[in-house]
Amino acid sequence: MFFPKWDAPHYNGIVRAMLATIAHAIAQACSALQISLTGNIMEQSSKKNYVHNEQLLHRLQILTDGIFVLTMTLMILQFDPPDLNQQMTNREIQNFLFAQFPALGIYIISFLLVAFYWVAHLERFQHYQRTEQPHIWLQLLSLMFLVLVPYSNELSTLYTLNFPVQVFCSLNLFLVGIFSYCSWTYATHNHRLVAADLDSGFINSLKKKNLIEPLVSLLAIIPASINPSFWGLTFLLIPIAYIYLEKSDRQTASNN
Repeated sequence: MFFPKWDAPHYNGIVRAMLATIAHAIAQACSALQISLTGNIMEQSSKKNYVHNEQLLHRLQILTDGIFVLTMTLMILQFDPPDLNQQMTNREIQNFLFAQFPALGIYIISFLLVAFYWVAHLERFQHYQRTEQPHIWLQLLSLMFLVLVPYSNELSTLYTLNFPVQVFCSLNLFLVGIFSYCSWTYATHNHRLVAADLDSGFINSLKKKNLIEPLVSLLAIIPASINPSFWGLTFLLIPIAYIYLEKSDRQTASNN
């Protein structure tokens, strides 16, 4: 079973209802996306293709948002629920809460990393004007590894400070980011899927930002090989790198 620790009926009922709603929304988006992909081959008129492509881009965004929601929701399932049928003393409650701290740390790191990816996703989709099948598949590959993040979290919680697990998590996060980077690179090459007048400096700046998380995820393997405790600390480089790039971009803009 994927998350064996959540046995309490109360929690199961809430989670099932939440996931059923999310799964229904994603299923609708997937169905619409599949229909649109099939229709895209059959339609020949340029006007119809333009309208259809705009709808396809919108459905791809809905699917992506839904999977981000699903991923962020599933990450909470790594916490152990208390046994509702057992009376606990204050001391036992305190020990129970302290025992959740490792899982809480992993949850915070993973949630913030996924949040950074989601913010980058929002910024990219503001500038896409259309999409096509190679771009869609690059986006879907990124989403495929994004859905694995809760599983990586669960492994990290079960096997705390285990180097092979940390390597798996780093590679998971790297693949999410590198396919997002490839989708933006594909879309902006010769302004293929973005406005013709979109500033090349902005395009390159966003490329650099999209590389921060995947590169830091790979970099985290090196200190973790020395001491697994250093693995989580390496991700503090992400906000530092973002701040540095933002200052660099503002300085470049003021000089121009």
